[in-house]
Amino acid sequence: IGIRLVASEMVRRDSQEGKYLRAGPDAIRKDTGFGGRPAPRRLARHAGDDYGRTAEPSWREVDWQSHLHQTQINGRRVNYVDIGAGDLPPVVLIHGLGGCWQNWLETLPRLAQERRCIARDLPGFSESEMPAGKISSQGYAETVVELCRSAGIDEPMGVIGNSMGGFIAAEIGINHPEFADRIVLVSAAGISITNLRQRPV
Repeated sequence: IGIRLVASEMVRRDSQEGKYLRAGPDAIRKDTGFGGRPAPRRLARHAGDDYGRTAEPSWREVDWQSHLHQTQINGRRVNYVDIGAGDLPPVVLIHGLGGCWQNWLETLPRLAQERRCIARDLPGFSESEMPAGKISSQGYAETVVELCRSAGIDEPMGVIGNSMGGFIAAEIGINHPEFADRIVLVSAAGISITNLRQRPV
């Protein structure tokens, strides 16, 4: 099977039949499990009342202003949201490069049903001031730990980091193992499995 681009659309050529097939849902279904044909319109009458209704995300119902706080860490203003309560261990969510606490808007309402959640703007991002010292992932990790301790969390907690925040979460795990109950890395920066198969076991 040869592959070529035609009018910016990838197509697949079956060399035996000489036919071109669009590399759309039917062509990728066997490899990915995705795709297929849409349901016929006649089946829509058997769908539920919510079929086709615009989604109403739960984060829009939250009064975020009542959960927003600012404090001082190392003489610098830190902006964060503190939401939720429950029996499960608390979590801190760390955004990536160019992000802010709002990167977690879709995640926070669900997590906050069972636990306390803290999501902050890292130093120099959004409403948090630039750090007093040199910017480093280790420095960011220290400010995350200090913020959670100043918020009265003394127990081990979950650490969730996305992109650069994942790198910071790993720093917390290395330098403060007593702080991190567990670590969740979401597309973490600096962590790759590219060469994993090339390494000896």
